[in-house]
Amino acid sequence: MKKSILIHLIFIVTAFLIIITSKNVYASVAEDVYSVDSSNKIIYDILPKTTIASFKANMKLSSDANIYKNNQSLSNDSFIASGMILDLGNTEKYTLIVKGDVNGDGTLSPTDLLNIKQLIVGILDEKNYNLYCTDIDENNKLTSTDLIVIKSFFVNIPNATIIKAKGIVLEENKIVINMRDGNSTATIAAKVTPITAKQDLQWASADTSVAEVDQNGTVTAKQKGMVTIIAKNSNNISITCDVEVKTSIPISNRIYVGDSRTVSMKAHVKSAIGENPLDIWSCKDGAGRKWMKETGVPEIENKIVNGSAVIILLGCNDVWAIERAEDYYTYINDKAKVWEQKGAMSFFVSVNPIGPRASSSFCSNPEIKEFNQAMKNHLADNVIYIDTFNGFVWPSSYFDEKDGNGGVHYTKAGSIAIYNFVNDFIAEYTGNK
Repeated sequence: MKKSILIHLIFIVTAFLIIITSKNVYASVAEDVYSVDSSNKIIYDILPKTTIASFKANMKLSSDANIYKNNQSLSNDSFIASGMILDLGNTEKYTLIVKGDVNGDGTLSPTDLLNIKQLIVGILDEKNYNLYCTDIDENNKLTSTDLIVIKSFFVNIPNATIIKAKGIVLEENKIVINMRDGNSTATIAAKVTPITAKQDLQWASADTSVAEVDQNGTVTAKQKGMVTIIAKNSNNISITCDVEVKTSIPISNRIYVGDSRTVSMKAHVKSAIGENPLDIWSCKDGAGRKWMKETGVPEIENKIVNGSAVIILLGCNDVWAIERAEDYYTYINDKAKVWEQKGAMSFFVSVNPIGPRASSSFCSNPEIKEFNQAMKNHLADNVIYIDTFNGFVWPSSYFDEKDGNGGVHYTKAGSIAIYNFVNDFIAEYTGNK
């Protein structure tokens, strides 16, 4: 029986502790919203007529955070007033001070102005008033200058402010604009602290040839490079943001679709360089347009993603019939539309020459040139033509005369040269070189 009662008591105490600890606990206050004197537990630079609900929202406090005056809790639509207490629920309590609110009603009134004047001339005892409430220029004393500023704010003189800026904060200290993404602008998010100070930022670019900035903090990229953007307020407080302008397209993978020449290239690349994690291969000996449509492209479709470079290296087995070029470029153009919607790029690599000893019964270099020209003329604008045929000198060492066809295929040196040429072209095209 005693054991049962003990277990029951433990359950009740545990439940009570869970209820207590489930309430929001605020270990600290945000110091970039209002001004905070952590040592003296004072939050100040609050504007007159700030509601408790607005204060809590600005400080990102829960709506049930306790703010009270004279030990009495207040509704959320009440004004924050000098002398109120913010109870964070973790034994920390802060006194709240509204700028200019000497009499503690949450507003700036003629009574406040009179009290401030009486404080200056010594009629009222300054010890009974918080200097955070009246010291506008923050020189640790109350003067007629403070009174003039408070009066100007009270009568709504344009640009009059009773809160002195303490600093500027940025959401990000560095931003990157990639012009190849189709967007050449970005806005730097900045604010003067405390938020009740005048938000009068002026913006400037250290190098307008790289990027310009308007007075809203919107940066417009001009060319590739690094530039510093400066934000400054009327108190000469400043902060900088580094902006990097890129003109590159990130490459997710490189997908090679080809015939026996590509089969040899894959083997030679693996032997000489090793496997590159970017590379995906779909290739077969003797492959042509039929294999491309039925097998070669379908087996890599699910690997085509945003940033893919699809590289077609086919045609050698079909150049002898020039009418087949139409079958190639029609199919490739149609597929490129689909791939472009995924964010992929399409490239067609020219059919490359055969060696001087290759059998002309297989194909001839004039036929290859004619086929390449037909492809170049009819490929869509979103299919990039890579001219390896005319791209570099073809030394005899590039042709594998032992392949059974007298130089239709390429040696390791030839394959690596084509591979590097194609990848260098794509790197330069995408801005990654």
